[in-house]
Amino acid sequence: MEIYQLKTFVKVAEVGNITRAAEKLFTSQPAVSSHIKSLETEFGVRLFDRTSKGMMLTLPGKALLDDAERIINNSDEIFRKASSLRNDVSGTLKVGLNNCADVLQSGTILTNLTKRYPDIGFDIIRGDSGDVMEGVESGSLDVGFFEGTCDKASLHIELVGTIELCIAVPASKFDWLEAAGWEELADQTWVYGSPKCSYLTLLNQQAESHGVEIERKILLNDDSLFLDFVANDLAVSIAPKKRVLAMSEDCGVKVWPHFSYAMPLSLTCLKNRECEPAIQAFFEESKRVWNT
Repeated sequence: MEIYQLKTFVKVAEVGNITRAAEKLFTSQPAVSSHIKSLETEFGVRLFDRTSKGMMLTLPGKALLDDAERIINNSDEIFRKASSLRNDVSGTLKVGLNNCADVLQSGTILTNLTKRYPDIGFDIIRGDSGDVMEGVESGSLDVGFFEGTCDKASLHIELVGTIELCIAVPASKFDWLEAAGWEELADQTWVYGSPKCSYLTLLNQQAESHGVEIERKILLNDDSLFLDFVANDLAVSIAPKKRVLAMSEDCGVKVWPHFSYAMPLSLTCLKNRECEPAIQAFFEESKRVWNT
């Protein structure tokens, strides 16, 4: 029995679905199924009934759930205490990135940290802002970047900087979109991330404030491809202006001139872990890079 298997068991019990559990644990669906199967084999009992409504705890599963949660909490506390007693920057940090590395300057941050602290390593996981916050809150991530605001009481949050956003439009449509308003823009197809994406929240707020409704949307779980869709005349999108300007006009993307927004960028970890040396070092280096 491994702690990660127990964490999978608890998460599947919480959400009742293997696919959603895999998303929240930042792992694959086969891995989640394998963890559950291994526990059931080791325990000699069936933990879940697979039904049309999802994964339902069996009576043995219900009986073991509280014990699993207690073991996880105790192991996390032991790890945190050992880390603080060690008082050195080492180990592997699971870092959630909500945007491309060039936008977050994460490449510089990680390079500087590995030079300063040779015993530290990183597991990098991509996800939307909402996914990153949930990952930190659940313990699947140690630290993570997110854009927008958050009021989760369990999280320690520090503002790192702001990301200037724009609306990227196909260069082929720029001549008439340049003079267009939100009504015409709302008729375009929009590409965005998951429902937890902070850009989608901003888009809906902007549309509402201008009295329009955006219906045609493309869900894309890799925001590094947003501008490819724009360049190929398939959609328009809210995007970091830095990325749009870095693309030459020959790439087929231009900035719509009637919108600009400074999106807050923050770094977060659990409140009861903010004093861990490796997490402290990550916060300090991130703020230093963003303020230079």
